[in-house]
Amino acid sequence: MNEPEIPDTLQIERAFVRLDEGQVHLRRLPAADAAHRPLLLLHASPASSWFMQDLMTALRAAGYLGEIVAPDTLGNGDSAAPGPAEPDIAYFADSVDRLCNALGFGAVDAYGTHTGARIACELAAGRPARVHRLVLDGITEYEDDLREAVIANYAPVVEPDEYGRHLVWAFNFCRDQALFFPHFMKDAEHRLSVPMPPPQVLHRITLDVLKRSTLIPSPTSPRSATARSSAWPGSQRPRCCSSPRPNWPCSMPR
Repeated sequence: MNEPEIPDTLQIERAFVRLDEGQVHLRRLPAADAAHRPLLLLHASPASSWFMQDLMTALRAAGYLGEIVAPDTLGNGDSAAPGPAEPDIAYFADSVDRLCNALGFGAVDAYGTHTGARIACELAAGRPARVHRLVLDGITEYEDDLREAVIANYAPVVEPDEYGRHLVWAFNFCRDQALFFPHFMKDAEHRLSVPMPPPQVLHRITLDVLKRSTLIPSPTSPRSATARSSAWPGSQRPRCCSSPRPNWPCSMPR
């Protein structure tokens, strides 16, 4: 008996789009109705659009009819490295804007989580004609001491070695983020009350970190720059957090 054919609009496709920096990898669900606005989903770092797949299919099942696109941020997943040695959030927002142009998009709806929320926030604030509706998940501000500690310790330089110790480091780096915040402050005060992700998820995010670890040999290398300058851009207050626009809901972690 043949399996029922899945409609194209429910099948996640993968593609590459060329920007000045190189190829940007993305996942997409084609529009079920071309008259509806596209939706951008921007992932957290250091991860990739792989983690957006369940949300993509859930949104389509819930009735979002426009094209749904989840790119790998430059320097993450299978996308090319960013151009500057120390890119800031404005740079990443500009790269997303250029991606929209390359895809032929006008106004879009946008969702971002953690680093992706920072990028989506800057995109909406700097280019209000681009973003119609915005959802921010996990965007917040840090006290000065915590911000400085995170910038200094979040992504240490880890060199591949002949014993493969960088592989063990990468897995524990991912696991510890489910145990502590920040992951390097391993005490009761910083213990998180969230369940440990399943081993398959830890394995997958470890792969994403290892893709970036050709990144880690130099603290100023372009592929490590997202971990150092955009994963924790606490020195830059998100511009749209002070915006009076009522149609931009923010989800703030507790």
